[in-house]
Amino acid sequence: MRARIGQIAAGRINGTKPILAFSEETIDLSVIEGRSEAGSFAIESTNQIKIRGIVYSTNPRMECLNPHFEGEKVRIRYQFNSKGLTEGDTCEGRFVIVCNQTEYSLSFCARITRLYAETSVGVIKNLDDFTKLAQSNWTEAYHLFYNRNFLNILSEDMVIESMI
Repeated sequence: MRARIGQIAAGRINGTKPILAFSEETIDLSVIEGRSEAGSFAIESTNQIKIRGIVYSTNPRMECLNPHFEGEKVRIRYQFNSKGLTEGDTCEGRFVIVCNQTEYSLSFCARITRLYAETSVGVIKNLDDFTKLAQSNWTEAYHLFYNRNFLNILSEDMVIESMI
């Protein structure tokens, strides 16, 4: 074992290395405020050499659910936590994959959004959208008005003014 460690330290690495392919070039997430978003990506050895390693994230909001892996094709699961972030915030980072004496990187970006209502005329994000919905489908607009997601349509200034 000491001899092997000495060889590696001296830069003499015998054997062929795997050629890795990732299922995605970058990971783009859209995460609703205060919620978690889970997903996964695959790592595959294209030259059929078994891979073994670990994965970690450079951003503490992104958690690797199975950081250790081994095999010719593996799936890495992750979960992003948006607690405390608000619409418009963006979190970036990288997954660092240390595998068979080599380091790889896979970048990710999580964009935070609100939970908006999906209707027959599309997503309702503001009062103009709501007005168009009311003109075309009064019953659907009526039900949306009493839905708890209706507050996401109103800007913070409007909510504060209505409370005064």
